[in-house]
Amino acid sequence: MPVAERGTPAGLLVEVSDALEADLETLDDDAWASPVVFGWSVQGVVAHLVAVHDVLIERLTRRTDRPVTMIEILDATESALAAACGLEPEATRTLWRASVLRLRHGLEVCDAPVDWFGLVVPRGKTIVDRAFETWIHANDIRRATNRSSLDPSGEHLKLLSDLAIELLPQTLVVTSRPRDAVVSVNLSGAGGGTWTMPLGTGTASGVEVVLNASARELCLLMGDRIDATDFAFTARGDASAADIARDLVDAASVFARP
Repeated sequence: MPVAERGTPAGLLVEVSDALEADLETLDDDAWASPVVFGWSVQGVVAHLVAVHDVLIERLTRRTDRPVTMIEILDATESALAAACGLEPEATRTLWRASVLRLRHGLEVCDAPVDWFGLVVPRGKTIVDRAFETWIHANDIRRATNRSSLDPSGEHLKLLSDLAIELLPQTLVVTSRPRDAVVSVNLSGAGGGTWTMPLGTGTASGVEVVLNASARELCLLMGDRIDATDFAFTARGDASAADIARDLVDAASVFARP
């Protein structure tokens, strides 16, 4: 397996996966049974992550080109949870490590986009998606086991920010909040930067809205780990700027999944 270069989707996946693996190595059997999220224990969360990895691996290795749907993810998760019930934690960790390696192999051999929950996504972006969920759930596990949250490095958090910004205009479409505007998004902190984001037809001329927020908190908002009412941001621009910014914030978590 080629070395995963830092600042790439593979590098991001390796960083967050290794961080989760390091945490799992230190948990005793009681901790593995701790409730985490959605009624899942630590073992259940890891089984879910493996199940979703495997769904993507089937597409990357061209075993099927069917669109990935939420129904398939839920069914795969249900099967994985049932199978994990009889496993020792070490066996689940082995499945986790193997799934990450298979995912990296799939990235190497695939050169086609994937129909991922209704969006046709380049293969690299699907890996960023998997890393995003791994990071979110790894911190769910850390909170459940009384540990501090851990974030990717700034260069890798930037990849998560890129994905969040790319998805934001789609959130307005999915939630039926049509807007025509050009938004400049300024994200502060690690993973931050400035993006110009057209909304709607993209025919608006010039930047009409400037949205300022934390890069990390935007990612957590997109992952449904910060409530929209608690998300700190400022907006400036024309008379509609505040309303457009509020629509973006309120719709941001629409693509969040279990």
